[in-house]
Amino acid sequence: MSSGQAEAQSKIAEDLWLLQKLRFSPDTLPLEISRDAYKRVILSDTIALYLTTDDLDGVVAVFYMPQDSILFLAKSGSSDPSYAAESTIFFRELANADGFEDLLPFLARRSCNRVNKRIRKLFYYYDLFVDELLRAAREYEPTDTEFSGPWYRKFIQVVGTGDQLDTLSFKQILLHALTFCKDQLETNLEFSDKPESHRSFAGLLYAASTLLYSDFFPLLERQNGLTRLGYQLEKITDYLRVSRLIKVWQRYGRDTHVKWVNYVEPSGVPRMLVTTGVGKRHLEAVYPGNRNFKPHLLNNMDMKYPGWNGEDSEPITFVPCMHAEIRLILYLMGSFTNLQSQGDEVLPIGCGQRSCFACTLWINEFNRVLQMKWTTGCNNGHPRYDCALPSVEAVAPYIGAEGYQRITLYIQQGITDAIGAVIRSEYPDAEEAYLDDYFRNLRNSS
Repeated sequence: MSSGQAEAQSKIAEDLWLLQKLRFSPDTLPLEISRDAYKRVILSDTIALYLTTDDLDGVVAVFYMPQDSILFLAKSGSSDPSYAAESTIFFRELANADGFEDLLPFLARRSCNRVNKRIRKLFYYYDLFVDELLRAAREYEPTDTEFSGPWYRKFIQVVGTGDQLDTLSFKQILLHALTFCKDQLETNLEFSDKPESHRSFAGLLYAASTLLYSDFFPLLERQNGLTRLGYQLEKITDYLRVSRLIKVWQRYGRDTHVKWVNYVEPSGVPRMLVTTGVGKRHLEAVYPGNRNFKPHLLNNMDMKYPGWNGEDSEPITFVPCMHAEIRLILYLMGSFTNLQSQGDEVLPIGCGQRSCFACTLWINEFNRVLQMKWTTGCNNGHPRYDCALPSVEAVAPYIGAEGYQRITLYIQQGITDAIGAVIRSEYPDAEEAYLDDYFRNLRNSS
């Protein structure tokens, strides 16, 4: 990597660090893909979700090539033979599983921390709204087709006996689901390798799915702004999708060849991230020179985003690595030259977590340069400054040096725009505080 590339990567890492400090969360972009491509991305997401580990570079990406029945897998950073060995176990367990509960011991062995992070986030937002949800549910009259999907029936089996399946009213089922989640919250559910935690986790997923796929919740979500809670319910119920994968794999798995991408990460050495003054650099770019409201803006930013202007003491040490979805795209581009000629075909990649902000920008511009349609299921991931973007040497065979420069500038501008949007959103409060102080001083001096 040249000195110019290294400098650009360092600046991008600094700005991504700042975006993290500003708690930036990009909007979710709708997937405009065919039904078949959507099914592929959902199944690929599920494989990646279960194979992803708690390691910092443990995220897995998956691409299925239907014409050759090949399932390609890659992990972030350098490849690891243990991932291939564990995937063999996973696919064998898929072939023998009776239901999603049979995969929970495998999941517990791989990614307890990631599962528990989702549980904690769900409980945080659920705790904010549970009283409101219960009040609304007591006054709500369910529809004749209140629940969709199979999971509400599984939930009834968890909270009662089988003969209650047809005697509980839809309203009772809804209230049971709400109180069950509330009880799990109060007992501080922790997913682990213990079988009792698997039973509790399965019950939580059934209850969460019952609530999420009711007519009640979307109605209340639109009226009361429960978007964040709905998003966390979707994330936790992602683990139920393996039930569909079990059926697909048991039908087609014996004809599917699994291939891992082998790679040694050249950038996987510790780097120093110097963040001093990075916040004020962007503030000056948005509001240059002396502005009356700037002291108030700085004060507001310091209170709302502690440390946003950088760490003056020690540089941050981190290990950059190329994320799995980018690694997989580059491998496939190099291995199958005909992909570029399929410009109208959506190429769905499954990921074990949402594509980070920089990866999303990279894929968007890579697609524009080549007029292709690589896509991931979740494109609203948070900024991650450990993201190592491909070098010019890695992408030049497909887009040339000019294409590399175009993508780099697009990413830099996208990050700069996002930082500027957060700073500008604080302007009205800063201006109001300035005017309050101005007129207060004016009255006191008269």
